[in-house]
Amino acid sequence: MLGVYFHIPFCVKKCFYCDFYSIETEPKDLSLIHTEESYEIDESIANQFLSSLENEIKIRTNDSNKIEVDSIFLGGGTPSLLSPQHIKLLFQYINEYFQVSNSSEITIECNPGTITPEKLEVYKVVGINRLSIGVQSFIPEELKFLQRIHNSEDVFHSFKLAREFGFDNISIDLIFSIPGQKRENLIYSLSKAIELNPEHISAYSLIFEKGTPLYNEMKKGKIKPVDDNIDSELYEIVIDFLTDNGYEQYEVSNFAKNQKYCNHNLKYWHNQEYLAFGPSAHGFYKNIRYKNKRSLKTYINLLKSNTLPIDFEEFQDDKTKLTDTIFLGLRSDGIDFNKLMKNFKLDLRNIIKDEITFYKENDFIYENNDKIILTKNGYKICDSIAVEIITKIDQYFANRNFKLVN
Repeated sequence: MLGVYFHIPFCVKKCFYCDFYSIETEPKDLSLIHTEESYEIDESIANQFLSSLENEIKIRTNDSNKIEVDSIFLGGGTPSLLSPQHIKLLFQYINEYFQVSNSSEITIECNPGTITPEKLEVYKVVGINRLSIGVQSFIPEELKFLQRIHNSEDVFHSFKLAREFGFDNISIDLIFSIPGQKRENLIYSLSKAIELNPEHISAYSLIFEKGTPLYNEMKKGKIKPVDDNIDSELYEIVIDFLTDNGYEQYEVSNFAKNQKYCNHNLKYWHNQEYLAFGPSAHGFYKNIRYKNKRSLKTYINLLKSNTLPIDFEEFQDDKTKLTDTIFLGLRSDGIDFNKLMKNFKLDLRNIIKDEITFYKENDFIYENNDKIILTKNGYKICDSIAVEIITKIDQYFANRNFKLVN
């Protein structure tokens, strides 16, 4: 079954490290910053956005029979800024155009402080069963540096509230390698995360994305990224701390208890197809990867004229699909030799037998049921290993004038 992603492009305040498309909806009265009244989206803009979203769904699904889906992900932006009424309307569209499996994983991203009893009640009613909360840090100075508007108390309050409403699948995001971050501060944030006992934790190294204010400050010499060696050390602290506390690392940046993996993201990492809607959303459907325009205004205007807001489209040929399968598989639950043979008629084990020996000797990989899977050390250099394997495949094709079979 397909997965479906919706990009909700609204934030109270855009974080200066974030490269995801969003528009700010800062409260008129900043004294209300930690009250329910502070987080509101202009009603007219929200209605236009949702109307456009419905039109995009209609066009992309071509008014065909309902497409079966088993994962839905509301990302952003801050989807939890949508009012209960807007959430109900969005799921009205979802249920009208899709056949949602009873076992579907349905996730909404939330920022601490934007979660209210009224919203949680509606989430339950419409079928949302997984929350992803953007915590990032429990250290006030780090939150200030990241320009987050919440504090630790907001995190604990939001988490407690979600538990009271029966949400038993909650993920939290953390960021490490923040400039000036002390090891003990990272360990403190990890400890507080463990105290919450979420089912899932995502931990990301801070990236200086081109075009963000953070990147611009770096170019001016005002902010210096963490040294690569320290970044590697901090990453190892994250892995060791979380695995020692019962979390399984099942992807470069993701850890889960009791196999509560993010099923929607597994579709990305297994190179499966999914539909995506909203400004700047990326999708992969019918062998075509596509991206929507990165502008809410453009998105709305194009869909008013029944035109898809496409920024680019790219057909995935067999070679591209193979490359993506290897890269994405390596960074998650491994490269499956049998599946590569079945889907691409490619004997990868034989092609990279020398590399496999080297990776094993250096504790970068281990083998399990005809799969090679990265170890903790391997995750640190995941991209380098992927490039080496793909380069070896390219050489194999070139030397034999070999055409990939699918």
